Amino acid sequence: RAVVAGLNAPPSQYQLHLQYLLPPLLPRQLQLYRVGNHFTKDRFLPLDWVLAALDALAAKGVAFDEDLDGAELIARVQAVEGLEGVDYEASWRRCYDGVAASQTALGRYAPDLFAYAVRDEDMRVLDLASGAAATGVDANELANADKGALGGYDRDGAVYYSFPRAAPLPLLSEL
Repeated sequence: RAVVAGLNAPPSQYQLHLQYLLPPLLPRQLQLYRVGNHFTKDRFLPLDWVLAALDALAAKGVAFDEDLDGAELIARVQAVEGLEGVDYEASWRRCYDGVAASQTALGRYAPDLFAYAVRDEDMRVLDLASGAAATGVDANELANADKGALGGYDRDGAVYYSFPRAAPLPLLSEL
């Protein structure tokens, strides 16, 4: 499953919106994913789970009328007797593991474009040439620079990933 689709609960950016991403992820996104801060369990609600839950709840005439965070919503849905095919854990695991599989299949970074790396465990910036800590270099500024280095723009100004893997690529249905 190459596409990552779902919602955050509570919503980020102060509004409910559907996130729909096709890897490869940018380095900063990948780093957040690797340390567990992207598509976070009990906060990120995969679209297939949301749709299955809504269908099953509607069929039983069940609705929730209060503000719930992701963990509370998942618990409330799981507490409804007789819901078939609504398994948050399985849905989230498929989605989360699918990110890694898609990243491996589709991602390719040109190492010569990078002078620094950010360690996953502590966000420490390292100079790739020396391996030493890079003083005065901010991880967030590097993330913004990566967007420009790895993306390209089409004539309408849309950003796209400009370093795809060499052909042949797997079919998205095979991921």
